[in-house]
Amino acid sequence: VGRNDGNITGSFSSATVSATNGDQGAGGAMNFMQGGIGGLAGSSQGPITDSYATGSVNGINDVGGLVGFTMGAIAASYSTGAVNATGTNGGGLVGFLFEPAVPLLTDTFWDTTTSGQAASAAGANASTGLATVAMKQKASFTNFRFDNDPGAAWTIRENNSYPLLIEMLPPIFVKPND
Repeated sequence: VGRNDGNITGSFSSATVSATNGDQGAGGAMNFMQGGIGGLAGSSQGPITDSYATGSVNGINDVGGLVGFTMGAIAASYSTGAVNATGTNGGGLVGFLFEPAVPLLTDTFWDTTTSGQAASAAGANASTGLATVAMKQKASFTNFRFDNDPGAAWTIRENNSYPLLIEMLPPIFVKPND
C-alpha cells in the first residue's frame, strides 16, 4: 500500500520495497505524507491492526519495517525485514511517528536482529524491539489474540516461526482411510 487512508486489518507483505530518489512514497494531496516507505504501507493515516511485513525496506527518509510515516494507530502488528535509510528517520517498525505524544502504537514489535535497527519511531506507547529468538515465542506477544482466544487472529509455531495470521494459512485436508 503506498498510502493508507482507510483501515488495514489482517494483512501482510513479504515484498522488498525500495526507493532511490527523493520522490519516494505514495504522493497525494498532503505533501508531508509523501516521503514514507514501509514494508506494508509507505504512509498511513488510518489504523493498522493484526498485520505484519517481512520484506526488506530501502529508502532515504522515513523508512520503517512496517510503515514509513504514520499518523494512524497501529496495534497487534510486527515487522522482521531489514531496514535501510540513507537519510533520516529509519526505524525497525515505523520510520516517523507524526504525533509522538499520542499513544498510537500498542502491542507492536520488530525484530532487532533481522532489521538491523535498534530503535523505531518513539511515542507514548512505543513499539518493542526483540531479538529473533524472542520474536518466535508466544509469550513475547502478550496482547495478541492467539489460537483459542476469542476472535483469534494469530497462531505461532513456538520457537520455529514468527506469529502467523490464521486466515492466511492454507487449509488442511484430511482424507479418512478407506
